Amino acid sequence: MKEVYDALRASPMWNETLLLVTYDEHGGFFDHVPPLNNVPNPDGLNSTNPPFNFTRIGVRVPAIVVSPWVEPGVVVHGPAEGNGNAFCHSSIPATVRKLFAPSEPFLTKRDAWASTFDELLTLDAPRTNCPSSMPTPALHRDLVPHLLPKLDGKMPLSDLQKGFVQTVAAKMGDSSMTDDVLAKMTEGEGGQYVERMVDLAKRQAAAE
Repeated sequence: MKEVYDALRASPMWNETLLLVTYDEHGGFFDHVPPLNNVPNPDGLNSTNPPFNFTRIGVRVPAIVVSPWVEPGVVVHGPAEGNGNAFCHSSIPATVRKLFAPSEPFLTKRDAWASTFDELLTLDAPRTNCPSSMPTPALHRDLVPHLLPKLDGKMPLSDLQKGFVQTVAAKMGDSSMTDDVLAKMTEGEGGQYVERMVDLAKRQAAAE
């Protein structure tokens, strides 16, 4: 996020930029606000297994709107009256449409329902006091080294890492990566295997 912000801030396009930072998950934190019900099904399609009609949105996630056209330190809990119904992930295409293609049709009923972020661009001129760069954050590993395993390649593969190795092996037609082999493999060995297979795939593709 720092790298993206710093690049945009140094860009000659900064005064025409809106950076939106959002998340696709809520991080497992408790949310005291129940998810909204009775929202429009985007395209009229329902799931049968499991049964779900897509008329509910999920728990809330944070979003950060960065622009020289936004007042500093503003915290918004919901859209202004008359601006759609709620901020949600569908607010992104809804905002893009409103700013750049207002005559085009909505993508789905959901972005037609969603509120747009342009209401946050309240200034008459771009601010000049936005930080020129963001501070470099400390690495999580440096903050709590006693809580994290060493990065020496000697740890056993996690289930996720085993999945990476198995995916590459299957793609390359290698049947040697059995459960027994993976159970004995270390992170370093798994990483080296994936690198070898990816390199082999590149050489095969170049030879074709």
